[in-house]
Amino acid sequence: VKSLLPLYKQIFAELVAAGATYIQVDEPIFVTDEGVNLLEAAKCVYAYFAKEIPQVKIIFQTYFEALIDAESLSKLPVSAFGLDFVHGLEENLQAIKSGYFADKEVFAGIVDGRNIWSNDFVKSSQLLSEIKENVATLAVQPSCSLLHVPVTTKNETDLEPVLKNELAFADEKLLEIRL
Repeated sequence: VKSLLPLYKQIFAELVAAGATYIQVDEPIFVTDEGVNLLEAAKCVYAYFAKEIPQVKIIFQTYFEALIDAESLSKLPVSAFGLDFVHGLEENLQAIKSGYFADKEVFAGIVDGRNIWSNDFVKSSQLLSEIKENVATLAVQPSCSLLHVPVTTKNETDLEPVLKNELAFADEKLLEIRL
């Protein structure tokens, strides 16, 4: 791992020089039991990035479940955390309410990237209010990549209108995020 750090440093520096505002690092291992064994490695890696390229704003992105050991990981020297509030709702919300992310940006995954159904805006609005009270900055995102859903409902011309209005594929989920 240590031999890769200079390469990541170079790539991150080039991305920032090219105008990148944030760099997202996907860390799905940290929602699994195996992630516990990598906590110390994560501390070393992100400490290296913070020291060597402090101008980089890193998003520590997780999805599919709740973050393991949120208290420890929240202390990593990263700008933001991407958390799944669909499939890791209770645990991630508890970590937020515990104040672990009070000085961090949180990219809240509240639009389900793993199913085809429309978002519940009332429930999401309430959840976002709870999260916003406990973090430095809040951004809205899908719970995971939208590659798990079809692209658009526009081509679904044979569906009953009532059913079609309840569907949200990738394009529609992006609109839900904007709304």
